[in-house]
Amino acid sequence: MINLMDYYNELSDEAAKKILKCTVQIFKRITIIEPIALEPYASGVLVQLSDRFFMVTASHVIDTENLENLGILIDSSFTILNGKVVFSKSEKDKELDQVDIAVWELAKEVVVDLQSKFTFLDLKCIDINHAIVTDRPYLLVGYPISRTKIIYTLKKVKSEPFVFTTKASNIEYTRLNCNKNINIVLDYEKEKILGEKTKGVHTGPDPYGISGSGIWYLPKLIYKDIKNVEPHLIGILHTWVEAENVIIGSKMNIINELIIEKFNIDIPHSSTIGLS
Repeated sequence: MINLMDYYNELSDEAAKKILKCTVQIFKRITIIEPIALEPYASGVLVQLSDRFFMVTASHVIDTENLENLGILIDSSFTILNGKVVFSKSEKDKELDQVDIAVWELAKEVVVDLQSKFTFLDLKCIDINHAIVTDRPYLLVGYPISRTKIIYTLKKVKSEPFVFTTKASNIEYTRLNCNKNINIVLDYEKEKILGEKTKGVHTGPDPYGISGSGIWYLPKLIYKDIKNVEPHLIGILHTWVEAENVIIGSKMNIINELIIEKFNIDIPHSSTIGLS
């Protein structure tokens, strides 16, 4: 008989497989002369809202002066992220000081390229009204820079995703200049990471590069067939506070409202927040 921990590990593994299908690693192009030199940069999540296609990531990793050099590797082909990008941060939006988000509406040709390898997360798997829980784990999946190796002689990139389980931190949000209504703070003790292949406690990487990756929650834990697991996107990770052993993300409620406002798209509003 399988025990509960083994069952949850298998469930998390299956969820991670689905999450990786809509999680991309963002690279920065350093040179445009062949062979193109790239460096790993950040992570992002692909989402489909109505009939439009977006990538959500962290705004602090986006170099606004060199947007044409940011892209995603599809096999060995570098696809530039053409499209319209908006940022959460501005001098007017003081409420959004800890909402470190960039949203790209991707050009049609980029969408077609990405769909050859990735999937776009459906709206039904995005929780725009998530209430933080302390008795259930959260799942994070992203691409640390330290786990990416570029082999120029072979024109090959090896990227190992980081999949781990954590829980909501009990730290005072005001201490981090965060707001529980729009932020989520999670524990990240590098030396006490749960998850991945060992299924035990181990030391995790510095989380540089996983900025922009998703924060996921499993609203249902019991399945006849774990292949039917349906992870829900509840936030986007963007800040590591090493001294406090925590990582900070922005909840999908505020991201959803940002998308509605900036892209004039007809999708449901969050019932927990509004930008107006």
